[in-house]
Amino acid sequence: MPLRSKLNHGIVLSPDGKTLYASTVDKVYAWSYDAIEGVVNDPNRTLVANMSNTGHTTRTLLLSNKKPGIIWVSRGSAANIDQDAARQETGHSQLRAFDIGDLGEN
Repeated sequence: MPLRSKLNHGIVLSPDGKTLYASTVDKVYAWSYDAIEGVVNDPNRTLVANMSNTGHTTRTLLLSNKKPGIIWVSRGSAANIDQDAARQETGHSQLRAFDIGDLGEN
């Protein structure tokens, strides 16, 4: 299945308009973006991985205006009542910030 059919909610454009970020249930990707042509250029870059769960699967993305270079990623719970969300190490029901410059090529 092509990647584009797995993209599910999170999409954000960098402040300079040259990078497009999007998410699947499991990963956050980045593509270089040409606003004049209106196209993304492959290959993509995987920024964040290992976020899958069986419940709430959308991953909202936000680029910080206050701290440039930081991308926020939300990860929902496994269900409306998710006991695992009480344990931080599960990653359930969390909002996490990542420094894009530290993520490198994955």
